[in-house]
Amino acid sequence: NLSGLPEDINKLVKLKSLNLSSNGIQSLPETFGELYTLAHLSLHSNELAELPNSIGGLDNLVELNLSDNSLTTLPESIQGMQDLKVLQVGSNQLSSVPSELGKLSKLEQLTLENNKLTALPKGIGDLQNLKSLFAGNNQIEEISNDLAGMDSLRSLILSNNSLQKLPTSIGKLKNLRLLGLESNRIDELPKNLKDLTKVNSLFLSDNQLTSLPKDIEKMSSLVYL
Repeated sequence: NLSGLPEDINKLVKLKSLNLSSNGIQSLPETFGELYTLAHLSLHSNELAELPNSIGGLDNLVELNLSDNSLTTLPESIQGMQDLKVLQVGSNQLSSVPSELGKLSKLEQLTLENNKLTALPKGIGDLQNLKSLFAGNNQIEEISNDLAGMDSLRSLILSNNSLQKLPTSIGKLKNLRLLGLESNRIDELPKNLKDLTKVNSLFLSDNQLTSLPKDIEKMSSLVYL
């Protein structure tokens, strides 16, 4: 049960993969950000409350798993991880995520579920390569129209939040296959939901809906509703 790491861990100059999951690690040394060759890093199920600013120096990182810690925020320096494709920060204490996240142009999967978010990160619409966004089990009250730019998005999970309505921009997610909206407070769906012609799974249970959009039959790929 590791509680920390040595300062001279940066001497592992050829390290490409590091799995430190399921320990008792409470903090990382500033030198951690000098593991420049690191491509895969798993720190899930530890006791991290914050990350060093130097972590943005991991510019070859492709996959980062920080799930199941005690993080309350992420450093703005995260924008330095320009090769990052997978970021998992579910089951933390995040109440917000810095807008710099939107600069991770190669990001394909983002997991934010089981936190305390009241909104999605500003700039999230800039993630044009994002394929999966998991943000269920938060306190999200509103989704901005920023979604419109996320042309690659295939899976969008927003279940168990406090949403009352959806932005009209959701109809522009032309490649979406899965849309999870169950357990919110939605009382009306946007008319252009019908434009999501590739969606095969649409989950709407436990909301305040009294009717479905008239043109829902135009969602011709629907298998699960």
